[in-house]
Amino acid sequence: MVVSFLLLFLSAVLFWQQGSYIGELAMSFLPYFVLLFLLLLIRWVVQLWKLLYRKPNKPKRKHKLAPFFVLSFGLLFFLSSARVQNFYHQELLTSPASTHGIKVLFSNLYKGNLNFEAIKTQILTENPDVILFVEFSEAHKAGLQAFFDEHYPYMNTTTWSKIFVGSVVFSKYPIENLADDFEQGRRRYGYFKLEKNQIPYYFYLVHTASPVSPSFFLKRNTQLQQLQSEFLELHQPQRGVDAKVIMVGDFNISPWSKYYQAFAKGFAPQLENATRSFPMLFTWHLGTMLQIHEEMTFVPEALKPLAHLLPLRSHIDHLFLSPAVNLYALKRIQIPGSDHSGFLFSVE
Repeated sequence: MVVSFLLLFLSAVLFWQQGSYIGELAMSFLPYFVLLFLLLLIRWVVQLWKLLYRKPNKPKRKHKLAPFFVLSFGLLFFLSSARVQNFYHQELLTSPASTHGIKVLFSNLYKGNLNFEAIKTQILTENPDVILFVEFSEAHKAGLQAFFDEHYPYMNTTTWSKIFVGSVVFSKYPIENLADDFEQGRRRYGYFKLEKNQIPYYFYLVHTASPVSPSFFLKRNTQLQQLQSEFLELHQPQRGVDAKVIMVGDFNISPWSKYYQAFAKGFAPQLENATRSFPMLFTWHLGTMLQIHEEMTFVPEALKPLAHLLPLRSHIDHLFLSPAVNLYALKRIQIPGSDHSGFLFSVE
């Protein structure tokens, strides 16, 4: 009963303060809260049933409090499940598949990923026309450059980090870097155009700051606002509203965040999130991160093989498409050695 009171209090605070840093982190794992609220609701429904139908002569305190907890956890379950469900409802896929479009592979590669041969094998197997990576490091360049020079003659990088990594695109078709048309600064997205069959496609490759601290949380929010502002006020007037636009990346924000909702609402109807078609499309796994990140020194080496058993996952990678883009296929892929799942999709 004490645990239920504590969880009820913490949940109320987190929902009330969902715009705060801690509240934002909690919202990233909202589906798990839904499950927790459901289990607690079932527990207290059982206690309420005992009170109403068994009618003990001397009801225990937990029986007397059962109606309160049923009402409270029922309300939390309803509100949280509705929020999750409201995101996953739109069908965006079309058929049949087209042979004239572009096949795209996207993933956060992870800066310390040295599984070069496995990465090459997966790329050859999937055979995309365009490859988009974030967290592409100098080690990746050294280990994969010869491979990309042979299979993907066109390369462009338009973002950078003062620490170690950047975002990069490899393509079978010529790339026109559009990010040079405005002040680059320390933005965390690339903007470029490529053509296939004389059809122009405009790509945004996004990688915002990971909210690992309150300062990075604020930085991520600023980067999202900057991206949206420049998309609507600078880029769209130049290319027109009927252009084929693909925005994909590691946004480091879940669809249940109030900041994501403001971001997506600001783009509508110019862009829609295609991952809404796939319930529970989790793209980041806490256990995998603890297992492969070398800087996670607080995790004992003996326990790292068990880290993958941790259930916590979140949906922080997204794919936005303009109405002019037809999406023919979208599936989640796992680049060997990465703590993120990526996307493989075809568009026209």
